[in-house]
Amino acid sequence: MKTLKSQHGFTLIELMIVIAIIGTLASIAIPTYQDYIIKTKVIEGLSLVASAKSAVSENAISGVTFDSGWVQPFPTNIVSTDPLGVSRLAADSGVSINNDNGEITITYTNKIAKNSPTLLLVPVDGASPLVPGQLIQGGMINWQCHSSKPPLNNVLRYRAGTIDPQFVPSDCRA
Repeated sequence: MKTLKSQHGFTLIELMIVIAIIGTLASIAIPTYQDYIIKTKVIEGLSLVASAKSAVSENAISGVTFDSGWVQPFPTNIVSTDPLGVSRLAADSGVSINNDNGEITITYTNKIAKNSPTLLLVPVDGASPLVPGQLIQGGMINWQCHSSKPPLNNVLRYRAGTIDPQFVPSDCRA
């Protein structure tokens, strides 16, 4: 009577199936992880504008120019007007305030996307733009985020940023 040998290890087809499964999982996971990394870098840029938002709010109430007393943050390798993100000069800060309407512009480096994308934070008083020296109606300033797709409530037709909306936090999307 012949005895059958027991099989040890994997056959070639089993190994090929395992490799195909790993390849499929990697093809899904790698782009998702890359998007996650970009989103965290965008959030880093948003954290750099906290002092600018405070300055705009305080100066709107005080009746002085929106950037009065505000000091630009130093550029980082993520937020800078230098596309490569290597400059450490304050003049290359990627955060700026528009004195006409208090709009804050965040300019990201090419590490986020090509052509140095921008994200705009627009202060509004109810449905009205901010005017230096004018009283705030509700006592509160609301901030709108403007990526490359303007928000649905953009009744004042503010300009849009250039960053892809998929990379901004959910509270910045319309």
